[in-house]
Amino acid sequence: MRGGEQLGPDARFALRESVCAYVLKCAEDVLSALEERDLAAMAPVNLVRRVQVLEYQRKAREAGPAAVLTPDIASAICELWKDLGAIERVSQFRLRDNAGYFFEHASRMAASGYTPTDGDILKSPTKNTGMRESSFHLGPSLRVVAFEINESQWTGLRKKLSQVFEDMTSIIYCTALSDYDAVLYAENKMKRSIDLFESIINSRFFARTAVLLAFTKLDVFTAKLSKVPLEAICPDYEDGPDVAAATKFIQQAFLRCNRARLSVYPVVTQATDPTSTDSFRKTNDMFQDTLLRNALKEANIVD
Repeated sequence: MRGGEQLGPDARFALRESVCAYVLKCAEDVLSALEERDLAAMAPVNLVRRVQVLEYQRKAREAGPAAVLTPDIASAICELWKDLGAIERVSQFRLRDNAGYFFEHASRMAASGYTPTDGDILKSPTKNTGMRESSFHLGPSLRVVAFEINESQWTGLRKKLSQVFEDMTSIIYCTALSDYDAVLYAENKMKRSIDLFESIINSRFFARTAVLLAFTKLDVFTAKLSKVPLEAICPDYEDGPDVAAATKFIQQAFLRCNRARLSVYPVVTQATDPTSTDSFRKTNDMFQDTLLRNALKEANIVD
């Protein structure tokens, strides 16, 4: 699903260009990282591959929005990725979290007739230029209208909250566990996310709202934790590469912001794994419980 609608074969095939474009964006990050490291340290064959990929990207930009991968370019990108190194270098060079996934599957994505899988679609971000509304059903009788707001649009939309969210009952706030070491606009992304969460849940517009706090990208977080120690970013953390302890530490950092004492339901998910349904089921159950609690409060049945 994307945007609340089930994707059919034609819709999936139409997304191949955006997936391939994202692979090329990830490749740009790798090329920039290699330049930061030292081009002189690269193997001669990879210097040739670098020029090959740069030239292909230039032609792709000139050709317009349609982006495709060819087998030789996919192979060149994968070899450059291997030259860059292991996962601990991702934070150093500010690469995208899912870059490894796309490089691992680049050959498949470059094949003739390629159609994106659920994993490809879920791991490639959708650009959100404002506030996007979606609707979906939870069970036979409950229809949910959801508004997706990107972090970068939050400041501009705050003045409209009184009209848009007047009858808001629940918020789903998503934040990536793997962002603990990432940087956005010269600032730690996790800190930015905590600050944004604090401004939302303590806003007067959400005084009667319950919050589902979803911590995503558990798989990326688990793989990264032993390579990029959390204590190197957060000196107060002392439990090493223990995923459960690190997750709880990050959760508490968010929950401490809840000065308004809203009902906050934290849940850890791995939404980018389409075969992992337990986390989705748990999120669904908690969300429905939140809606029910709020409905009972509105009816003055419970306090």
